[in-house]
Amino acid sequence: MSLGGDSKIINLHPEFLAAAQDAETYEAAVACAKGQGWPAQTVVNASIQSIIQSVSRSKPPGILVVDIDGSDDPVTQVGQLVKVCAGRSQIIIIGSANDISFYRNIVQTGAIDYLVKPISGIALRDSVVPLLAHAKSGSKDKNDKKASGQVHIIIGIRGGVGATTIAVNSAWILAHQTGLKTALVDLDLQFGNCDLALDLESGRGLREVLANPDRMDSLLINSALAKESETLSVFCCEESLEELVDFDTSGAIALTKELRSEYDHIIVDIPRSLIPRHRRLIVSADHIVLVADMTLAAIRDTQRILSSIANLGTSAQIHILAGKIGDGEAQITPAQFERSVKSKIEVSIPHDPKTVKLCANRGKSIFDVGAGGSQLGRAIQSVVELLVPNQLGPTDQKSGLGGLFSGFLKKG
Repeated sequence: MSLGGDSKIINLHPEFLAAAQDAETYEAAVACAKGQGWPAQTVVNASIQSIIQSVSRSKPPGILVVDIDGSDDPVTQVGQLVKVCAGRSQIIIIGSANDISFYRNIVQTGAIDYLVKPISGIALRDSVVPLLAHAKSGSKDKNDKKASGQVHIIIGIRGGVGATTIAVNSAWILAHQTGLKTALVDLDLQFGNCDLALDLESGRGLREVLANPDRMDSLLINSALAKESETLSVFCCEESLEELVDFDTSGAIALTKELRSEYDHIIVDIPRSLIPRHRRLIVSADHIVLVADMTLAAIRDTQRILSSIANLGTSAQIHILAGKIGDGEAQITPAQFERSVKSKIEVSIPHDPKTVKLCANRGKSIFDVGAGGSQLGRAIQSVVELLVPNQLGPTDQKSGLGGLFSGFLKKG
């Protein structure tokens, strides 16, 4: 690979782009990008002039990292880059000059930071991660005043712990008991069953939506949804097992960004195997719900996932649930689990195979089959109250499904 300045036009990723001028900086930028869930193609060999020309022709990425070595007039060119980005990018500059006056000149042009070579992937990550939280809040407050919906990520620490049951029924509660417009997104494109859980036919367009973030509009989004009711839309699909389903992680982020402007709440069911792919989506969430059983393997995997989330620098509230409580003799106690992962279990979800089977056979929510007053129904109600405190009113209490049970099975 030849490294050095040129004037080619770059295809810009909507979230991140790094332009390097030497092999060491290139590798550091690739490590940073991969660590945050961006594809390796977001790192290019290009001069600052190429980036200026590319940005002037299309929408700039949210974060730009640019190596200015080789520039005859770096301060002027950084100023040009800031100008063409027009406040739409947070810009980090990398260079060899180690001089405080030069640093000040670069920052005064409007760049966020200036890093002196040589840099590592960790050092670059430490500069990029704080910008992600700023980009998350800025997308709501400045760039899109309509975007006020909240994103809630549901992840099963182990298979079969009830994460999808929680996601489906939490979405149902939000849509039907509070009247809030809710979207339920199943990101298991080949084996997802959120649609089956509600007796719906998949919209069939979810893969296309995720693969085309630049084409995201209401027409494309509507092709991917199935309406359970006026207040609940479900995004799910059944992709072929004959091919590898691959798409840029920015597709899921672009989808949730659009959904934020149309829905009050977005529940996203993410298989644990897809956590590396959807790191950027996870860091953009308002709440992250981890569902674990009481096993040694769950302790290990909860620790690993919590560590991975912490490295993303997310400001999301993280909730841990204990699933399948009462399903035989547990390997460990909830207290042992809490001590090991250094986090509290906020809600315990009882094992209720009779109710779950009834719901599966009818394609209905727990509440539609008349089991809202069961221990399982009450526990999921408590989960919703973690996500939307004080939203479940007196009417729900009368039906045995509301705030009356907000403390049911909660821990300490």
